[in-house]
Amino acid sequence: MAAYIVSQMRNSSAYDAYRTAVTELNRKHGARILTRRGTAKCLEGDWQADSMVIIEFESLEAAQRFYDSQEYEEVKMLRQGAPPMTIVIIDGARL
Repeated sequence: MAAYIVSQMRNSSAYDAYRTAVTELNRKHGARILTRRGTAKCLEGDWQADSMVIIEFESLEAAQRFYDSQEYEEVKMLRQGAPPMTIVIIDGARL
């Protein structure tokens, strides 16, 4: 069953190198990016991010393997100095 990694952040050019590297790494791990950067809009509440990225993986285990991989550890270094990012992992619903 599918699982998702969801990240939210403020748009910043400080993420450019990270975006390029993580996009290639997502492809390598069979992930599918489901949202477009910079299109998030808060309808209710107090939410400070303007981007939310949702990435689909084949399973919770696959998403966790991606996040825990040495390759991703190296890619994360590319976002140092960028605005804070929040990342969560979510198991897909069984309907």
